[in-house]
Amino acid sequence: MIKMISCTAFTAAVLIAASSSASSPGASADGSGRGAVMVMGPGAPLRGVTLILDHAYRHGVQLSPAARLPASSQAQGPDDALKQLFVRYARAVGFGQISPATAGMAWDITRPEFDSGAAQAAYENGSLDAALSVLPPSHPGYSALVSALARYRSIAARGGWPRIPAGRLFSRGMNDGRVPALRRRLIAEGAERVSGSQSLIFDEGLEAAVIGFQRRHGLQPDGIVGSKTLTALNIPVEQRISQIIANMERWRWLPRAFPMRRLEVNIAAANLKVQEGGRQSLRMRVVVGSRRHPTPVLQSTIGKVLINPPWNVPDSIWRREIFPRLRNQPDYLASKHMVIVGRNDDPQGRQIDWRSLRVPPPGTRIQQIPGSFNALGRVKFDVPNRFDVYLHDTPERTLFKRPERALSHGCIRLERPEKLLAYLFPDAALRPRIAGIGEDGPRETKSVAVTNPLPVFILYWTAFAGRNGTVHFRNDVYGHDSRMIAALSRPGRGFQETFLATGCGWKPHAT
Repeated sequence: MIKMISCTAFTAAVLIAASSSASSPGASADGSGRGAVMVMGPGAPLRGVTLILDHAYRHGVQLSPAARLPASSQAQGPDDALKQLFVRYARAVGFGQISPATAGMAWDITRPEFDSGAAQAAYENGSLDAALSVLPPSHPGYSALVSALARYRSIAARGGWPRIPAGRLFSRGMNDGRVPALRRRLIAEGAERVSGSQSLIFDEGLEAAVIGFQRRHGLQPDGIVGSKTLTALNIPVEQRISQIIANMERWRWLPRAFPMRRLEVNIAAANLKVQEGGRQSLRMRVVVGSRRHPTPVLQSTIGKVLINPPWNVPDSIWRREIFPRLRNQPDYLASKHMVIVGRNDDPQGRQIDWRSLRVPPPGTRIQQIPGSFNALGRVKFDVPNRFDVYLHDTPERTLFKRPERALSHGCIRLERPEKLLAYLFPDAALRPRIAGIGEDGPRETKSVAVTNPLPVFILYWTAFAGRNGTVHFRNDVYGHDSRMIAALSRPGRGFQETFLATGCGWKPHAT
C-alpha cells in the first residue's frame, strides 16, 4: 500500500521500508524481519524518489519486503538511499515481486536472474529517467498492458461503470428497463457508436457493441445479454485493474527476448498462434486442461511429430477412470480399442474377473491402439517437458465450437492439426508421409523429425491486447490471478514508504 501524506512543517523525507514481525517467513532478505530505514535530509533527491514512484505506479508495482537489500548493506547518505530504492524497484519491475510457486502455478520456463550489480551500474552511469526506461519487459504485449492499466485506472477515477440488474436475457428489438444501464456500461469502457439515449429499446447499435464486448471476453458473440455476458459486464473495474496487474507480473517471469519464430498457446483463451517475423502465420482454437487438470506453463520445442500415435494412458486415468468402469463394463477396453501392454494372450482383459478386484492389478499399463478413434487422433506433436504435456489431434471435433474449452486432462488438442503439419513440413516431398489426417487408413506409427524445430511457449494470459490494441479479458479458469492478487495485496508486502518534505507530498501522477 502507498501512504500519501501532505507535508506542513516537515523538512525531512523518511523512507521506511515495510517491516514485518520476525515470525513472518521471508520478512526480510536477511531473515531478521527488520525493515530498512533510510533517512534523507533537507537535500534529499526527492525528484528521484518521485520518478521511481511514478514509474512504479504506471507499472502496477509495489516493492515487496523480499526485494529489500540486507539491513547490513543499508547506506546512510541520501544518494545511496535513492540508489538502493532504485535497485529494489529494478528487481520488482524487471523480474517480479512474487514467484510462480506463490500463485500455485506449474511453471517450466527459466526465469531471468536479477543482477543487482548491473542495476547499480545502470543507476550510476546514466540519467535516472534512462535507467528506469530499460527496467521493465520490452515486449509489445507488456507495453499494451501498461497502457491498459492507465486507461482502466482512468475509468475507475471517473466512477467506473454501472451494475446491470439481473433478469431475463435480453437482445435486439426488446424493450427492457435495463437498456439505459447497458448503454452506460458499454460507453464507460469505450464502446463506439452507442448512443446515450434513455430509450428502453435494444437497438442495432447496442447489439453490435454487445457482440464486440463478447468477442473481447471469449463469449459466444450472439448479441444476447444472457447470464454469462451479464456476469462479465458486472465485473467491477477495480477487478479488471487487478487482473491487468497480475498479467503484467507474469510477463516479468518470462525471458527478456522471444524467438522471432515461435508457437504460442494462451491457456486462458484456449487458442494457438504461430508468430513469424512479427506477423501471425497460423491461428487456431485449442482445448486445454480442465480446472481439475490444469495445463502447465512451459517452454519447449517441437522437434518431431508422431503419425498414427498410440496413446499410453496415464496411470492416474487408468486408476481413477478406466478401472472403475471395467468393474461394471468388462468389455470397456475393447469398446475403446485399448489393450493391456504385455498381455498378448488376452490383450483386452476379457478373461479377467474385474468385478472381483478392489484395486487395479499392480504394474498394469494400458494403451489405445492407433487410429482415427484414438484420443490423440492421427498426429502427436512432441514437446519435451517434465509434465509430459504435448499437442495433438483429437476425434472430438465438436469441442472446438464451444467458447470455453478447458476440458482436457492437461494436454492440448488442436482444432486444425493438418495446418500445423503443413507449416512444419512445407516441402511437398514430405507431405505424403503426413497425409491422411482424419481419415481411416494404415495404422503404422511413424516418427518424423522436424527439419526446422519450432520453439513453443505455453502461457496463461487472462488480460492481453488484441490485434487492434483493445484489451481482451478471459476467465481465470485455474485461479492463478486470484492467488497472485492475494499475494501481491498481502499485508506487509509492497511500498510502505512515507515521503515527507517541505510543501510537497508524493502522489501518483495521472497517466
